[in-house]
This record gives sequence, C-alpha cells and structure tokens, in this order.
Amino acid sequence: MATYNADKALDQFPAPSASVQGDVKANRGFIDLAVTGALADADVVNLAKVPAQHVLVDAYIDTAELDTGTAIVLDIDLYDPVGDNSYAVITGSTVGQAGGVARLDLAAALGLAPIDNDMLLRATVATAPTTGTTSGKLAGTVLYRGAESLDS
Repeated sequence: MATYNADKALDQFPAPSASVQGDVKANRGFIDLAVTGALADADVVNLAKVPAQHVLVDAYIDTAELDTGTAIVLDIDLYDPVGDNSYAVITGSTVGQAGGVARLDLAAALGLAPIDNDMLLRATVATAPTTGTTSGKLAGTVLYRGAESLDS
C-alpha cells in the first residue's frame, strides 16, 4: 500500500475559504501516473482539501484509464486526518476501468457536520487493477461552502 498526495492536498496549499454565506468554492487536485506509477491494491490518493468549518456541496473524480483490464474499483471519501475518521462520498466506482467521471452518489455525504480540521478528498483502491497503467491522471474536485448555524 502506498499513499500519494496531489499538491492541493499538501499543507503548503491551503484550500480557499468561503467568506460569504452561500458562497461555494472548489478545490481540485490530481496525480500523474507517469510520475507515481501504476496504482495497486489499497493505495491511497489524497486529492484535494475541504477547509475546516466548511461543508460538502458536491464531489467528483475524473480519470484516464487506470487499468488495462476491467478490475480496478475505487472508493472515494472525505478523510479527517486529525480524528482519523472517513466519510464515504462515492463507493465502488469502476470509472478507472475505462476512464471517465464519477460523481458523489451518497446523499448522506451532503449532511456531514462541519469539523474543526481540514478534510481530504481521497481515493482508495478497493480492488487492484488487472494491469495498472502508467500514463494519464487521476483527479478529484470538491465543492464546498462555509458552515452555517443550521449545519450540524
């Protein structure tokens, strides 16, 4: 198992904060398989951040073909590295088998309470690829807004 970090998931690149109620911001990060190499079973890719005291509006991943076969499956979640908690956003995505886009598919992810830590949008390889590719990108975009008093 390896962990890869997109630049946007690193501490030196803070995610933009929403300063006005209802203001939606986006953060996007990617890894290049030509640099990281092929993904393998249980690999984790941290893609982008949701800043502390913000709530999820939407999330999606877009990717090139990550598997020359049809085996790779990705789980996407928001991860709180301080509390070591994860919240599912997209489960069982096969988008990496041929490339494409997968969007938030769990309504519960929209009701997450704001927390005091930055959270990471991360992809985990749930099922290893038949033969992983070594070109193309795996990218993630997260849309979020500042927390309000009614968010819990």
